[in-house]
Parts: sequence; C-alpha cells; structure tokens
Amino acid sequence: MDDTTTRKTGRHVPGVRYLHDAASPAFAPSFLRGHRFIQASALLRPEGGNGPARAIPVRFHPAPPAKKPGKRADAATWTAYREAQRNQSLSVQGAWVIADLRRSMNEAGYTERGLLVAVDGGYCNRNILRTLPERVEVIARARGDIRLFRPLTDVERHKWGRRRKYGEALPSPKEILADDTFGWKGDLVYGAGRIHNVLYKTVSRVLWRSGTRDRPLRLFAIKPLSYRPRVGSRLYYRDPAYLLTTDLVTPDNVLLQAYFDRWEIEVNHRDEKDLLGVDQAQVWSQAATWRVPQFQVAVYAMLLLAALRAYGPTRTDAYLPMPKWRRHSEVRRPSTLDILALLREELMAQAIGGFRLPARRTAQPCPDPLEPPNTTTPPSSPADPFTAALYASG
Repeated sequence: MDDTTTRKTGRHVPGVRYLHDAASPAFAPSFLRGHRFIQASALLRPEGGNGPARAIPVRFHPAPPAKKPGKRADAATWTAYREAQRNQSLSVQGAWVIADLRRSMNEAGYTERGLLVAVDGGYCNRNILRTLPERVEVIARARGDIRLFRPLTDVERHKWGRRRKYGEALPSPKEILADDTFGWKGDLVYGAGRIHNVLYKTVSRVLWRSGTRDRPLRLFAIKPLSYRPRVGSRLYYRDPAYLLTTDLVTPDNVLLQAYFDRWEIEVNHRDEKDLLGVDQAQVWSQAATWRVPQFQVAVYAMLLLAALRAYGPTRTDAYLPMPKWRRHSEVRRPSTLDILALLREELMAQAIGGFRLPARRTAQPCPDPLEPPNTTTPPSSPADPFTAALYASG
C-alpha cells in the first residue's frame, strides 16, 4: 500500500489541494496542485521465489487532505478544520483502506486467510498499527532512531512499586546494526532482476511505546546492499533498512521478500500516470473526478491479469521482438508497453477481420495461479496479401 499524487492545473476541480512534491530535492522541497490517492495492490508470485512479483491494483482510494479555511474564518471553522485534518490524514485513511480490504476478503469467503500489508515509513505510526483488524499483519519501514523496549520478565513484573509495562530500553535500530552482540542472519531474496544474499539482524518481541504500546513487534535491521553502477567501477552501498512487523510467526525470508516486492507498487504508479494517463481526463463534477481515475486503474489491473493468464509471467515469443541493443537475458517479464503493443496488434487484427496472427504470436499459455488457461488453438484463416505484408516486419 502506498500513496501517489497526480498534477492538476484547474483551480476549480473538486478535491485539488496543494501537496508535497515527492520529485523535489531534499534541500529545496516544493509543492504542487493536484489529487492524492491511496493505492493498494495485491502481489502475485507466479514463479515463486525464482522470479519477480507482479502487483495488481485492488484499491485506488481518493485521499484529499482537508481544505484550509481563509484567514478571516471564525474559531469554530478552524476547530472543525483541525478535526478534519486529523481524520483525513494519510495514515487514518490508510487504516480505512486496510479495514476495507479485510472486509472484502471476509465477504468473499476468505475469513481464515491472513493478510500481510507492506507499507513505507509514512504509515509506520499508531494510526495504522493500533487499529489493525483481526488476521491482518503489517510490515513497515521504520526510522533508525526509534526507542524500543524489551517486554517485562516475570521477576520485573512482580517487583514492588509502580506497575510497569515496559522492560529495559533497547539500543536504537541503527545501534543494533552496528552492535556485534546481535548476531547476523542471511536469506536469499529476489529483487531487481536477480537473487540477493541479504544480511540482517532481527530482534523479536520488542515494544514501541509511542507506536503499538504493549503489542510486541519484530525488528529487522538490514545491512546495506552493495552494487556497481557499471562494469569495472568501485563498489557502492545503499542505505540500511529498518523494518518493524506485527507478524511474529512468519519466517524471516517470507517477510523480507514481501517488503522487497513492495517496490512493484511504484511500478504501478509509473505505468498508470505515464502510459495510461490516469487522472488526466478533463472532468469537473464531484463524482467523475474520482470515478474516472478509479476506472482507469481498474482497466490497468484487468490488463495485467489478462496478460498473466493468457501468456504467463515471462516474456515469451508472443510479444514483439526486443531491440537489438537490449540484452535478452536482462528482461525476464513483459513490461506494460509490451502488453499494450500486443493488445493493439490483436485489436488491429480483429478490426481487419478474418486475419489470424502469425505463429510468433501464438505462444503456449503458462500455468496460471487462479485457474488453468484455455490452451485450445483457434482455427487458422487465410490472410490477404495486404495484411500479410503489414505483419511481415514483426
């Protein structure tokens, strides 16, 4: 789950507010006028742990901040604004999205199936962690300087004096990463096109006073991953990561893989805004302002699911050939541009009528996690010389 913004230039479009521009540099933060949405995507791993995940959008909830009153507003208006500001914050609306997902799963008959939500640091707060429904767990990126405590032991709990809830203070996550008394662990995690050996430290059953109070959490302190920007260059390191999760029983590698796969929602944001033009329609009514981008995201989700069920998770010969300068070994799955190009070709072939796509386009469907695909080959039909010449270059 993550939030995203879309730019709008109209000053009278419903829901438009001044928002923080995430693309602005850290030393000169700026603002933009636009809409704000909270998106939730379901992660599918058709190849298991040996391939990339695919994020399918399932929620695109409008989350505009409260409108600030003018300078001449009375005290009652400012009081109502501050109350709306708390109720319309990102974390509060994110908690509503999580509860709505859990409710939809229960109505669909998956009452006993758990839900793991991976979020970034903006949702690692008490509004999310204290209001989780049953059978919902969260893994979130945390700050490196938060104050954590150990739970009370039996001896400490029966001591004389004021009743305590927290044990001794733990080092901060940043200090735990540098402390040799905490042992290292290692797991294989798929990310960025290959499998990484991730080194981390974990501390189970920690308490966060300002976050979850007396609910125990599990802490992950991940060592920075090394990389080379080009062949033969020096070795660089990324920033360390600190994760908190409410899940105390799931294996470490599953939780780490789930958080690594959270990057797929950023791919969703890029494809929705750059390729599909989400929220670029010139609509002015209150209902259409939110329904049109939600419809576009729903079409995008159906497009990804249709490509996955018809052609499988990998990039097969069913798609257009790659440029000569691209390394075929680096591309494992089809991009959204590949899927759109194939969709245009199929629509053009259908519009021409009676034309069957060449053999390069009829790839065998791969197994689908939802249901077995239909592998029946449609009967061939003759193509006229014009259409044959049109597709000969493909």
